[in-house]
Amino acid sequence: MKNLITLFLAMTVVGLAVSVSLGADNAEKGKTGPSISFQSLGWDGTKSFYQVAGTATAGGGDIEKVEYFINDKPDYPGTGTTIPGTSGLSPLVFTFSIPETVLNSGDNTICIDAMSSARVWGPPTCITATK
Repeated sequence: MKNLITLFLAMTVVGLAVSVSLGADNAEKGKTGPSISFQSLGWDGTKSFYQVAGTATAGGGDIEKVEYFINDKPDYPGTGTTIPGTSGLSPLVFTFSIPETVLNSGDNTICIDAMSSARVWGPPTCITATK
């Protein structure tokens, strides 16, 4: 309920900087969320899908969720598109494809972040995909 009230305030009060966690507790000092590294990315053979492969590594604990954003700044962790099958032991290897029809012509920014089993989000890692 507290997060919903904070989100409501952020949307109704102009100029107020508000931090919203939307279900994850990043307020605890000294906790760092998972990091993301990319192993491969690029177009499939027919240029129908942009393929992304990477690893999410938690400093301690396991990976609860990995998500991505396309051409959108991930200001609120937990609001991106969940990558299926991204819950498990750390380090967790993930792969997913983005349909060509979802991307704009030119450069597209794809950001990925992950949440640990301690419910702490890591910083987003972004790449550029050119269509």
